Amino acid sequence: MNQAYAEGLKESLGGFGGWFSGGQKNQCWNDYLARLEPESRPYADALRAEVLRAKVRNGGFWHQYNPAGTPVFDDGTCAAFSMRAWGDFLAAARSDHGDESYSYCDFAWYGPDE
Repeated sequence: MNQAYAEGLKESLGGFGGWFSGGQKNQCWNDYLARLEPESRPYADALRAEVLRAKVRNGGFWHQYNPAGTPVFDDGTCAAFSMRAWGDFLAAARSDHGDESYSYCDFAWYGPDE
């Protein structure tokens, strides 16, 4: 997450990661949600909807160093992921969207289009 941009914002979603492997272990969005605290799940669903709508495929460097990469929710909280956790999120968000299946490594550092 862009530290300068998100400084002082409460984190509602994020953390550390590096576990999602999509098709390799037949994982999907519900597997991702199951690992979250219940209060974080609505944020994850909202961010997933926006990621799919905007066709975001940028990697962890973008999330952490570009102001546009720091998701801020309507309540003023933000999503702050490690690079691997950002990879988990995007891989899970996209793995049961159509015929796509991803691992966290597909997005952890650089996205497929970078």
